[in-house]
Order: sequence, then structure tokens, then C-alpha cells
Amino acid sequence: MIGIMDVNGSMNAVSTAGQLHLADGEFPIQPLAWLGAWPAELALREQAEWRFIDGQRCLIFPLDIPLLRLQFPRGSFAGLVWAPIRTTIVLGAAGQPTRDVFLEQAVNDGLLLVQRRGGGGTVLLAPGMLCCSFAADVRDPFGNRRYFREINQAMIAGFAAAGVSELQQSGLSDLAARGRKIAGSSIYRSRQRLIYHSVALVNPDLELISRYLAHPPREPDYRAGRTHRDFLAALVPRQPNASPRSLAAGMASAVTDGLRRMLLDDWTPADRNTVA
Repeated sequence: MIGIMDVNGSMNAVSTAGQLHLADGEFPIQPLAWLGAWPAELALREQAEWRFIDGQRCLIFPLDIPLLRLQFPRGSFAGLVWAPIRTTIVLGAAGQPTRDVFLEQAVNDGLLLVQRRGGGGTVLLAPGMLCCSFAADVRDPFGNRRYFREINQAMIAGFAAAGVSELQQSGLSDLAARGRKIAGSSIYRSRQRLIYHSVALVNPDLELISRYLAHPPREPDYRAGRTHRDFLAALVPRQPNASPRSLAAGMASAVTDGLRRMLLDDWTPADRNTVA
């Protein structure tokens, strides 16, 4: 499916029961809704790219590559809402496996190490989590705090539509409820291109995070030194019937509306007829 979503249009989101097996099959995901202009076959063509970090073989985050290469008019965007299939450790741009990960446990259990381009800490992806990834071209090279704020407000609206009404932005880019982190996000910038990834804890096995991830070297003030068990929380106690699939359509709609407003503020009608 290839479709263009501009700031004046309606959402072009398609649910699918299929899977995308990215990076030569190393990184399988469950697409739940498409956002804007996303040629699925592009992702399927991407081959695995690897690098060594701290002596560990790490896959370059497969969604970063097509999101960086896609071309579309200013005012448009491309991405998807998806769920992880394979339990995977994802390092930030400055992540260090020997510092951030309980490597012996991860290696013994056969976990894949991945590195994304965006900043932020190391995270675990696992079934029961809801992810959102997209690219957009934005005007302000120094506006990441504003972009985090506006995208997070759209995410909050998406969760509120599903009955989760306690979320607020905490730290630079987290979503939290009563002081416990529900979702985190990262941004990568390359000139005007903004690549965004988020992951929300819907109904995963939270013990996996304590099993594989060390305490982060940097943390937001509101974490206050708490362990993973005391700091993280899933959405399910607040919305017992929630699942990544049940939340995907509402999240896609809310993110689309938020991006439309954000990009209307960034680009004039004349700008939107050009490709960055």
C-alpha cells in the first residue's frame, strides 16, 4: 500500500494481519496500522546492516533506514504503528552493551542487539508492547522539545480515547501515570528529516526488563533512582482489556491528527508543494 497523507487530508491507515520480516528476517514485526506514505515493499527490500559495539554484533535498527531514505512532499509523513514479535534489546545512539545490558544473560537467551540512530537510553522490545515509528520533514532544526511535546500530546489523546486518562509527559519525552513510566520515545534528526520512535508498555512481561537491562547511566529526575520494577508500569491495570492491536487504530488516528497540526504550523501552503 502506497498512499500520501498531507496535512489537509484524512488518515490513510490500513490494518493488516501480516508480518514484516525486516533485515533479512532478523527483525520481525506485526504492522497494525500504516501512517501516511509508507511503501511496505521498501522495508521488505532492506538488507541487514551490522556494526560492532563493545565487541558485540549489533543490527542497525531496520526501520531507520527506509524512514531516512523516503522522499515525500513537505507536510507529509510516513510510518506505522506496530508490535514487536521477537524480544530484542535496542541501544540508543550512544548505547554501550557492556554498560547497559546484562550481556551474559542476553547472549545465553539468544537476544538480538539492535542500535537505533536516535538518542535516549537502551530499551527492551517484547510482545505486549505498542510501537510507533514515523518520519516527517520539519522546519526547526532546534525544535525537538516542541516536537516531543506536540507528538506526546497526540499520543496522550490516543490513549485517552481508549480509556487511559491519567497520562502526562514526564522528563524530556516519557509518558507516565502517577509517577510511573508507561511509554518512552526518541528522535533522530538529519537536517529537516525527523525520525521518531516510541514504545508503550501495554501488557508485556515487565520482568524481562529487569532480567536484561542494567540501571541506566542517566535518568530523568522523576525516576529518583528507582529500579525498573518500581519505575515502570503497564497500561493493563488501567485498561484491563488493552492490547497492542486494540489500541493501534486509535493511536494511528491521534498521531495523524497531531502531525497534521504540527506540520501546518511548520510549513506554508507553498512549502508543501516541494520535496525537502
